[in-house]
Amino acid sequence: MKPQEMNDHELVISRDDFDAVLFNLDGVVTHTNKAHAAAWKQTFDNYLLKRNPQDGEDLGPFHIDLDYRRFL
Repeated sequence: MKPQEMNDHELVISRDDFDAVLFNLDGVVTHTNKAHAAAWKQTFDNYLLKRNPQDGEDLGPFHIDLDYRRFL
């Protein structure tokens, strides 16, 4: 079911028609780029800490400023 159109810029979203509404607010509610980088840092740091030095060189922790754009 489509929301009732009021004009070119507004829509009415009725609770009768929808259980939930999701909006794409990238960068509006939170700085998503910072949250994304922090999540990748946590993921890579966990992996790199468990990496056996015999598996290869010691890579150290993930550096957001250096590694984020390079690898992601």
